[in-house]
Amino acid sequence: MHEFPLGKSRGDTAGLAHSIFMNNAGASLRPAIVTETIKGFLDLEDRVGGHAAAELKADQLSQTYASIATMIGAKRDEIALMESQTIGWHAIISAMEFKDGDEIIVTAAEYITGLMALIELRHCARVVIRVVEYDATGVIDLESLEKHLSARTRLVCLTHIATSNGTVHPVTEAGRIINEKSDAFYLLDACQSVGQRRVNVKEIGCHALTATGRKYLRGPRGTGFVYVATEAQNRLKPRFPDGHRATLSANDEISLVSGAARFETFEKSLANVAGLGTAVDYALQLGMENIEARIELVSRHLRTRLETVEGVDLGETLEPCSGLVTISSTKTPLDALYQHLGQQNVVAKLIKLDGGAWDFRARPQNEVIRLSVHYYNTIEECNEVTDWITSYMAEQA
Repeated sequence: MHEFPLGKSRGDTAGLAHSIFMNNAGASLRPAIVTETIKGFLDLEDRVGGHAAAELKADQLSQTYASIATMIGAKRDEIALMESQTIGWHAIISAMEFKDGDEIIVTAAEYITGLMALIELRHCARVVIRVVEYDATGVIDLESLEKHLSARTRLVCLTHIATSNGTVHPVTEAGRIINEKSDAFYLLDACQSVGQRRVNVKEIGCHALTATGRKYLRGPRGTGFVYVATEAQNRLKPRFPDGHRATLSANDEISLVSGAARFETFEKSLANVAGLGTAVDYALQLGMENIEARIELVSRHLRTRLETVEGVDLGETLEPCSGLVTISSTKTPLDALYQHLGQQNVVAKLIKLDGGAWDFRARPQNEVIRLSVHYYNTIEECNEVTDWITSYMAEQA
């Protein structure tokens, strides 16, 4: 690994002058060049209109697809751009046809919005939901996953890193089991991993993957993408195809465009698409291997320091370390500790029971404070945050 350009990355991030920013799993701070790209595109739209701007910037917009494909080891036509990870996830689920008795395997790490969609499917399509819990180490139980797989398994939904916990789940090993033992469709939520870890869809073996732009990719809100493997695209049928992503014959037969673009809708913020492309290129220039190593370094240091704080419990201790570090406490209300950190200009996230959903049930926990670090966070910032938590906990003793 090359020496990480910490000074440049911090210099490119104006918001770091105002706080210790540790809510990167929520919405990270954008590099200045991303904001400049968005503003430049909007300025062009002001001059020539939205349609003409899209034509003039067609090559730049196309490059966004190519850059995302490079980042995750896919082909360009396996990428569809979405307004969010949730919209992409719903696009895949809604493109599947379920019948009574079909089984869906999900884990306790599933995001609450995904859980709600699956529960609705259970009501309206009468599918059966099988839940894979965590093993003794806190990751998804691969033996349980294999036992749940059957001829009736239609879909397996896995999450790489849960939003309420920083554990990195063995999704590649899970993919091997799914593909060897079943014909199930493998959908991976990589919302918290794309941008902070090396993700290769071919190695993972997923049929589809969803991600957002606003978290570790440092892109704009209102962006996300879906990867759909070429060989899996015809297993899905978009419920409501967009007129710009399909054609209608004289006999009213609908023909979908080739590639993952069939899952897109025509209307989206192209300024944001351009900004997302710039954010992905920024990450690629740093190198995903370097980003992953830097985040692990900072995260591991923060965990090590927090382990020494009396009254604080860490939510995860396994290797590898992700950038999400969660703490809980039986000694003091987390609301008060969270507010104390805010008074010190520490930007974190308090996740309550409804946000943690099944992940909290499996651990079990009721709430956590999530300190999610990025490569631009420093060891000194970790020390400051830990010192503030330590002094606060001592005052409560």
